[in-house]
Amino acid sequence: MNNNDEIKQEPKPFKYQQFWSKHEAFGSIVRECWDRESAGDGMYVRECWDRESAGDGMYILHYILKEVKKKLVELNKSCFSNISSKVKEKQIELVDVNGQVYGGNLDPDILTKAANINDEYRKLCDAER
Repeated sequence: MNNNDEIKQEPKPFKYQQFWSKHEAFGSIVRECWDRESAGDGMYVRECWDRESAGDGMYILHYILKEVKKKLVELNKSCFSNISSKVKEKQIELVDVNGQVYGGNLDPDILTKAANINDEYRKLCDAER
């Protein structure tokens, strides 16, 4: 296979995770990105804020949203470490333990484990929304 035949992976689309907004750093991250003094590439962007040009405003909006995205992806990696994968893993655990229960295994430890996994799964699902 040569370089022309290689499959190029598209970047994953950005997906906002609601649980980010519950993190204590969320507000300051977003506020910092929207801070007029720190937004953009130096003087040009600060000058754009003072103009009424729609094109410049759209540039600034685009830039700030890219910055917010970058910071939230960093927050996700450092604090939440791919919650979607954790949801899938917990779902597999839940299916397995529920299979044991529905198969007739009514051992109290298994029932407790099933309840705990179910609670963890629901919390992860809530965080993912």
